[in-house]
Amino acid sequence: MSMSRRDLLKFAAVTPVGLGGLAATGIAKASADSLGLLLDYAAGVLSAADLKAAGAVGAIRYVSDRRPGASWMLGKPIQISEVHQYEIDARKVAGVGVDLNSILKPQFGQWD
Repeated sequence: MSMSRRDLLKFAAVTPVGLGGLAATGIAKASADSLGLLLDYAAGVLSAADLKAAGAVGAIRYVSDRRPGASWMLGKPIQISEVHQYEIDARKVAGVGVDLNSILKPQFGQWD
């Protein structure tokens, strides 16, 4: 069976469209209700009242120290007084620790 260049190009143009249509039918969609807004910040310190005023249910905070030269990260690390204030004002808090010895820092392009 011989195929002309024109037929080959038609087939090549239609194949990705057809495969894309088949792939799209198997995509799962999340349907869970939102649990609320969490704020993630390190540049400053927001009070529990600030979180509440913003409509946030809580915050994701960093328990790790500031990285070298990042004096602008006034919100790192989280202080115990902040945790107590979140508890008093019924805000949720999640602490995130970063082990700088085992992660790749893409902004510096090297392992630390």
